[in-house]
Amino acid sequence: MESPFPSPVKVGELLRTLRLFFSKERLFHALLLEGEVGRVKEWKGAYFFDLRDGESALSCSYWPGRTGEKPPEEGEQVLLSGDLALYEKRGSLSFRVSSFKRKGEGERLLALRLLKERLYKEGAFSPERKKKVPSFATDIALVLARGSAAEADLRRNILRRWPLAKVTTYGTTVQGKRSLPEIEKALEEADGGAHDVVVLARGGGSKEDLAVFDEEGVVRAILRMRTPLVAAIGHEIDQSLADLAADMSVSTPTAAAEAITADIGEIVPEILSLQERLQGAFLRRMEREEEGLRRILSRPLFQGAGNLLPLMEKVGALGGRLALLAKSSLEGKGREVLHLRGILESLSPQRTLERGYSITTMEDGRILRDKKDVIPGALLRTRLMKGEVLSRAEVREDGEEG
Repeated sequence: MESPFPSPVKVGELLRTLRLFFSKERLFHALLLEGEVGRVKEWKGAYFFDLRDGESALSCSYWPGRTGEKPPEEGEQVLLSGDLALYEKRGSLSFRVSSFKRKGEGERLLALRLLKERLYKEGAFSPERKKKVPSFATDIALVLARGSAAEADLRRNILRRWPLAKVTTYGTTVQGKRSLPEIEKALEEADGGAHDVVVLARGGGSKEDLAVFDEEGVVRAILRMRTPLVAAIGHEIDQSLADLAADMSVSTPTAAAEAITADIGEIVPEILSLQERLQGAFLRRMEREEEGLRRILSRPLFQGAGNLLPLMEKVGALGGRLALLAKSSLEGKGREVLHLRGILESLSPQRTLERGYSITTMEDGRILRDKKDVIPGALLRTRLMKGEVLSRAEVREDGEEG
């Protein structure tokens, strides 16, 4: 068969010819397509989504126009009417939707609904089975993608609030076919690490991107855990089955950090305020007791009992000394609190960074202290006063690979 092109053609020429072919050929006009909607995105009043049928998918575009009709939603089974078009710049096919009809739930949405109903009946999401999440955690495990924005956000906010916290990352992929077994394994390892709490986190995305967190395997792994788990998956509108099974669910990694750690900037002033209130309460109680004793000794029964006057004076003197002793003790404790605060702040990684140093950690979250610990090709994270730098190890200073 002879080629329609007598000589080699450029990519643009080929795509332009194909576009004209699709626009002229009636076979590709007024088509009816049926499938399940996925990955819906809105841009400047238009909606773009995939129409899926098994393993195949076709990009679609839809402009609601003046009708203001609600666009197709992810997971819906729909019947589309429109034309097939080719975009020259990307060399991609797209189906331009002119109208559509909803035909109910798609296979994936139906399967998810049935699984959710079954887990509800089992009590998987029952408040009674949820563990109490600590609000003052000092040993924290993160199950998420290494090097992700979610990891950086959590580490930054945890260490800002409580600089002495220990944070360990259990890395995993968070979407795609490999993600299910990896998340299950990471949750099991984190649960065995004797941490105070585990945070399962992922940034936002389409329902398809977050699909692994609706898998029964992830839910079962969460239910088996002995350690309290906080889920920070997607955004507030994206509630997965993992969110429902978790002991606590929050909308962002920042919210997770705030839920599980104390803020050193708030705790120290609270302690000092409590000290003042205790001191004031103690002194007021001493004054009331001393006044009560004086009223008793002023009764007629004790009138003329001159030998009681020295006792009254001793009681007054002892009361004054006790009040001064209590005040001195409380002030001493207050100075200790301020001293401890200074120690904590001096140990803060942020203070180290502000002095011009940097902190480098390995993939498992451990701080790099010895060049012998470096593995060739390993991912290293260097934290600076402003921001972080990711790098890979190549050669150690002594010339050895590492």
